[in-house]
Amino acid sequence: MRGADAKRCVSRADALRLAGLACASGACAWLASGLAGCGEAASEGYQGPTLTPGTLTIISSINWPPFVISEDGADKGLGVSVCNTIGEELGLDLDALSCETDAEVYSALSAGKADLGGVIAREDEVPEGFAPSESIMPCNISLVSKGELRENDLGDLDVPETQILAIDHPVVREWIESTFTDLKVTYKEDPLAILNAVRAGTVPFCVLTRPEALYYLNSVYTTLTEGMLVVTGERFTFVTLEENRELIDAVDGVIVGLEDSGEIASLEAMWFGTQLMSD
Repeated sequence: MRGADAKRCVSRADALRLAGLACASGACAWLASGLAGCGEAASEGYQGPTLTPGTLTIISSINWPPFVISEDGADKGLGVSVCNTIGEELGLDLDALSCETDAEVYSALSAGKADLGGVIAREDEVPEGFAPSESIMPCNISLVSKGELRENDLGDLDVPETQILAIDHPVVREWIESTFTDLKVTYKEDPLAILNAVRAGTVPFCVLTRPEALYYLNSVYTTLTEGMLVVTGERFTFVTLEENRELIDAVDGVIVGLEDSGEIASLEAMWFGTQLMSD
């Protein structure tokens, strides 16, 4: 779930270029290209109802790194890997759709335009009439700085003379507004501009959603650190109509298998340099 109604998708090449490293830019092709690589549906697999027999249609509002990354004309990323694996494990071809907000995800499910929706939300945020899958991973808040931050530090910084940058995300706004009184906060859509300001020393720290923070810290901004973790209860999960429990049960089986096999931990280590499930 991204702030306001904005859709943000940045390629790894864009990230490196904007961070000051030489690399050609790329654009997100999540909607145009879908998720490739499933091939023909397996002869054995999930036999329950889907909108199109033999096909699993997933619509997602999660269109930014590390969940979706456009590189060399193809989409990859943590979310892409999870969606591909679910389709393969259920023996279904995958049809990937993109939207900009969680409201559009739920609308598409209600209108019968998708089987599953990918969202980042707290469990109590899932509307009535919809069923969430097992949590794939937590998606909390990170305060990024050049060193460790403590609760006392935040109190000392809560003065009008101090300015920070934060990603424009409703959960980030909620936490900031409940934590600070006088601190001046500027919200932006571009995490790279935010992180550049921290690296340059323009602001003492910034606030990002944790998956994107750890992704950029692991891949680009290696001189910065996660100064503080804020647990919010947000999580990457799939949702479907309550009446479609058979499908969500099948998806849960795949997710549990990914956890038990260590595949989720491997994905987290690859994209974040650490594991999130222990949060």
